[in-house]
Amino acid sequence: MRVLLEITTISDILVRESNTIARINALQETDIVAVSLISYGEVWFGIEIMPKGQRRSEYEHEAAGLFSNMILEPVTQEVSLSYVQIKARLRRRGDIIPEADLWIAATAAAENYTLVTCDAHFSRVQGLTIENWSKLHPS
Repeated sequence: MRVLLEITTISDILVRESNTIARINALQETDIVAVSLISYGEVWFGIEIMPKGQRRSEYEHEAAGLFSNMILEPVTQEVSLSYVQIKARLRRRGDIIPEADLWIAATAAAENYTLVTCDAHFSRVQGLTIENWSKLHPS
């Protein structure tokens, strides 16, 4: 299995949401777990704007450990072309999703990942395989 974790799933991991943690623990050694550099930036931005203190330090430590065990997917030429196609298709339908999420969807599509998220708007992106592992945020 190839999974790309979106920020909602990463947040669930950081707060130790039981269902998401169980799904992470059930992954096999041969499974590939990745995160888009867009989500990576979103996580670090969220931590950066937290007040300094014990909670922020804990999240910094947890995030650093989490990301050290994942593939960080960059924005490549293929991802950029996927972004163009996805955004154009949505625009023709008069549909809009957040810009960062377009890049995340493009990464999942271009690199053939199952996107793990609880954000429902990703379902409007044609051709994406999506899973929601969260009980905190059911689909």
